[in-house]
Amino acid sequence: INLTHQGPLLDSNILADVWDVDPMMGAAYVQDRFDYGDLVIDLGLRWDHWDPNTVFPALPGLVDCSITTLGSTQCREAEVQDAQTKDEIAPRLGVAHPITDDTQVRLSYGKFYQLPELQHFFSSFLTDIAASGGLSSEYGNPELDFIQTTAYEAGITHLISEDLVLDVVGYNRDR
Repeated sequence: INLTHQGPLLDSNILADVWDVDPMMGAAYVQDRFDYGDLVIDLGLRWDHWDPNTVFPALPGLVDCSITTLGSTQCREAEVQDAQTKDEIAPRLGVAHPITDDTQVRLSYGKFYQLPELQHFFSSFLTDIAASGGLSSEYGNPELDFIQTTAYEAGITHLISEDLVLDVVGYNRDR
C-alpha cells in the first residue's frame, strides 16, 4: 500500500501532518468441512500480517533528521525505531447437527482480527514538536496492535412447512 498524506498548514509546520509510507499487509485463510453422517464440522484458520515498513521516532514529537520529510529545520538528532511486524492466527470452528428430520442445531466460535485505521499509526509521526510550536496534539502510534474480537453463536433451525422456516440465533461478541 502506498499512503501519502499532507495535512493542513504545511507552510507554517503548525499541526503539519505529512507522511508518505508503504506499509504491507496480507492474509491467508484455509477452511475444510468434515461430514460424519449427520454431523457437520467446519474448521478454519486465518493468518493476518501487518508490517508498517517504516521508521518512527523513538519518542513522539522528537524527529531525527534522517527520517523527516519536512526539511532540515524541522528535525533534530533523536533516536528512531523500526516499527514491529505483527502476525495473528485466528481459529474458526462451526458444528451443525440435526435433532429431528425438521430441526437442526448449530454452534460456532471464531477469533477475528482487524487493524485500526491506518491514520492512527502514522498521524503526525514525522512532525517535530519544536517545529510545530508545541501545538501538535496527536501523534501516530507504531505499536498499535490488531483489534481482537471473539465471537460465539448458537442457533436452531426448524422447518415449519415446506415454504416456512423458523431460525432462532443467539450470539456474543467480545472485544
